[in-house]
Amino acid sequence: MKEASKILYEELKAWLVAKKKFVLVEVLTADNYESGHIPGAINIPAEQIETANQKLKKNDMIVVYCNGVNCPLASRCALYLLEHGFKN
Repeated sequence: MKEASKILYEELKAWLVAKKKFVLVEVLTADNYESGHIPGAINIPAEQIETANQKLKKNDMIVVYCNGVNCPLASRCALYLLEHGFKN
């Protein structure tokens, strides 16, 4: 079974400052995204993750986030992406 890698917010912040090339995906609802998100993030709500291939490329470095460490959506969506051929 595949497993998604996890990074801490501090590491994500460092990637953003260093302008590392990756796609940041918030998987919360569109309303949540509109009320505030990490700059540069795109929104693919968890219930629409199957449409990810419309916004993402299979070889993109992808970081998925939701609403903190106790929110299971990011892990579920990252696993879905891995199981459907997304590499990173």
